[in-house]
Amino acid sequence: MTHLHIPDGVLPGIWIFISFALCFVVLGLVINYVKKHKNSKKKIIHTAVISALMLLGMSIPLGLIPYHLNLTVLAGIVLGSGLGFIAAFIVNLFLALVGHGGLTVVGLNTLIIGFEVYLARTIFNSLSNIGLVKRVAFTTVFALLLVTVLMVGVVSTMNMPIEVAAHLECSHHTHETISVSTDHFTNNFISFLLVVLPIVSGGIILESIIISLIVRYITKVKPDLIDYSIRYPVK
Repeated sequence: MTHLHIPDGVLPGIWIFISFALCFVVLGLVINYVKKHKNSKKKIIHTAVISALMLLGMSIPLGLIPYHLNLTVLAGIVLGSGLGFIAAFIVNLFLALVGHGGLTVVGLNTLIIGFEVYLARTIFNSLSNIGLVKRVAFTTVFALLLVTVLMVGVVSTMNMPIEVAAHLECSHHTHETISVSTDHFTNNFISFLLVVLPIVSGGIILESIIISLIVRYITKVKPDLIDYSIRYPVK
C-alpha cells in the first residue's frame, strides 16, 4: 500500500512534471542496460509474470484492513532493481487506466514503488548471514516501513488532505471511507504517520509472511529465478 491513490487534478503541476521526467530518465537508463546485457533480456518474461502478480495483488483489498499486497519485495528479489522498476511502471500505468489512482500520479507512484524495489534488493543482499525465510521477512518489513515513511513525507510536503492522499477505505468496491477528521489530523508528517502506520502495520506483517513463502517455494521448484549472487540455502 505504498503507492498513492490520488485522483487526477489533485497533484500539483510541478510534482507531475518532475516525477514523470525522473521516471522516464530512469526507464531510459534501465532499458538501455537491458539491451546491453543478455542475462537481463532473458528475464523479460519473468518481468511480465511478476508484473501480473503485482497487478493482481494491488487490485484486491484484504478486506478487514484497508491494505492490499504490493509484492514489490518479490520483484526486487526475482527481477532486480532495473527490471523491477519497469514492472513498477507497468503496474502503475495499468492501475491508473482502471481508476486505481490518477494517470497524473503514475510517475510519482513509479518512483516510490521503484525505490521500494531497489531498497528491497539492497536490504536482501545485505542480510546474507541469516536463513532465507527470515531474510525475506526482514527485507519486506524494513522496505515497506521505510517507503511508507517516504510516502508520508511526500504527501506532507503537498499540504494534501489525509483521506485524499491515503485513500483510507475499508474496501475499494464498497467505498466505505474511514472517518478521518482533517481538523485534528493536519497534513504534517507526524500526524499523517500516526494515522497510516497503525493501519498498514498488520498488512506489512501479512505481506512479509506471504512473500517469504513464495520465495521459499521458488527456491525449491525453480531456483534459477533468483540470482546466484543473492541465493541462500532454505532454512
